[in-house]
Amino acid sequence: MTNEFGSCHNENGIFAAPQHGGRVYQNAKLRNTNVRNVLDFSASINPIGPPHSLVRAVEQAIPLVRYYPDTTHEGVKHAIAARFHVEVENLMCANGASEVIDLLLQSLQPKRVVILEPAFSEYRQAAKRHGIPTLHLPLEMNRGTAGVEGTSMSVNLPLRRLNETLDAGDLLFVNTPHNPTGVTFRLDAWISYAHQWMDQGITIAVDESFLDFFSDEMGYTAMYEAVQSENLFVIRSATKFYAMPGLRFGFAVGSATHFQNVERLRDPWSVNQLAQVAAQVAYEDVPFQRRTWEWLKSERLFVQQAWDDRESWTLHMGEVNFFLLRFHDLNEARSLEQHLQEHGMFLRDCSTFMGLGVGVYRVAMRTRAENAALQKKVSDYFGASK
Repeated sequence: MTNEFGSCHNENGIFAAPQHGGRVYQNAKLRNTNVRNVLDFSASINPIGPPHSLVRAVEQAIPLVRYYPDTTHEGVKHAIAARFHVEVENLMCANGASEVIDLLLQSLQPKRVVILEPAFSEYRQAAKRHGIPTLHLPLEMNRGTAGVEGTSMSVNLPLRRLNETLDAGDLLFVNTPHNPTGVTFRLDAWISYAHQWMDQGITIAVDESFLDFFSDEMGYTAMYEAVQSENLFVIRSATKFYAMPGLRFGFAVGSATHFQNVERLRDPWSVNQLAQVAAQVAYEDVPFQRRTWEWLKSERLFVQQAWDDRESWTLHMGEVNFFLLRFHDLNEARSLEQHLQEHGMFLRDCSTFMGLGVGVYRVAMRTRAENAALQKKVSDYFGASK
């Protein structure tokens, strides 16, 4: 199967799983420098975080490390419930979105995991850890035409093909906003299909790890569907929006009955005390949320203007805090990547994502100064190489 971005396959084991971004320690070692000197554009972390309220709360909570963590996660659950208007019973906290994925696979034991490619590598890796077969289907992707926001990219869920392919006992992962393209799928475009699939014994896990970057989630989140279903779960992460990957916190929204069963199976101590304190304060920090939304609005406009399509590359704007660059000359792309690394700048190489191919890079939005520095370094490189 092919599309505008490259080849895509649905057989197991014939492609390399993408590595996770954010490998700052390895990159610092590669450059023989301090991790603080690495400009990491490979992980899409909010550059204005973590919130000051979070930092203060963690500092004040340091003495609590002498105690075991609260296994009920009561404080942070109440903060999340208030933030998203759901019931505490419909929440499950975990050590990042990755543990949520792992716990769902462990507890659901699906016959097969269906992954829409390109996709976050953890879906496949978690399935492999649990010995669950995977089926990889391509999203419907087309490069589109040039416009005011760079070259538009059409990415859609393959709803008809899923209708033909899904079987009872399957677990389907839907990722919105989608990583790595940044495209978001409106709920009303696919939820009626989801209800049909769930009636047939299919479970759906909706990964909304980047949806916090939307100031208005109502047309996109499946949270309020999940609380009414035994077959639909929503995955959320505090990592990206609140800039706390080093503390690790994620949660799921779904069936209260199912989560009660999960709690009997899991490690009760996986969410440490500082992570719980940090996440509770973060989800209560409304000014930080608004500040981030304003930053993203401004920075997306800057990216559109600064990275507008050039002779050497094409810009594909997403809807959240990262974008794709597709370099036209593959040899130059590799050479540029090396050049940037020599200057301590690291992009997310998307060549191992099914359906994207060589020459495509995901770029996280950082501060204005850092974004401008990267754009200048790339522009200067191509100017000098001509």
